[in-house]
Amino acid sequence: MDSAQSGSSGNLPRPHRAAARIRQGEFTEPAELLLALDASGSAAIPAHVMRQLPTGTVTFLFSDVEGSSRLWEEHPAAMRVALARHDAMIEKLVERHEGSVVRPRGEGDSRFCVFARASDAVAAALAIQVALDTEAWPDRLTLRVRIAVHTGEADLRAGDYYGSAVNRCARLRGVAHGGQSLISQTTCDLAGVSLPLGAGLLDLGSHRLQDLAEPEHVYPADAPGPVGRFPAT
Repeated sequence: MDSAQSGSSGNLPRPHRAAARIRQGEFTEPAELLLALDASGSAAIPAHVMRQLPTGTVTFLFSDVEGSSRLWEEHPAAMRVALARHDAMIEKLVERHEGSVVRPRGEGDSRFCVFARASDAVAAALAIQVALDTEAWPDRLTLRVRIAVHTGEADLRAGDYYGSAVNRCARLRGVAHGGQSLISQTTCDLAGVSLPLGAGLLDLGSHRLQDLAEPEHVYPADAPGPVGRFPAT
């Protein structure tokens, strides 16, 4: 990059600097893609980056931190540190399992992730819960994260996904306990024979989800050890 280019991009707001870096082929971290999308939508992202997001039938992984408002009230300094670790851990593990963190969805501690393969999404959910469960959080905090995984068709527009599958995954996350990963029937059918060694999917039967006409058959992902073992939803 020549000095003129460097000087002009250096004066831009951070999201626009991220977009400029991506256009110049310097994109290296998922966080920079999020910043660029926040700057001006898909126009800031070159086609070769946008093509990395799966289309058609997609498996979604949604997460959020249970009781985060109370934790922020009681431990504001520790939560700043903990949420930064939380974000980095989820981004790293999603990427390791061939997924993409699209952007936060809803409150600041939530994450919206997509995968081309259902088995990768379930493996990522298990890995995230194990990593969070074994992390030494500051000031003896305990971050308990609710995760939902659902597969369905969705429209990809301007770097974001829309459709009933997105809504169903969000509602499924809403009935999870902190520290629990709930898997939908569709995802279970696709991923059940390709789970990580020692993992399993329990059967909690059908549950009504808020604002959705059709109930969902729910399967908590059960990892070896204490992670994944929770009371019925």
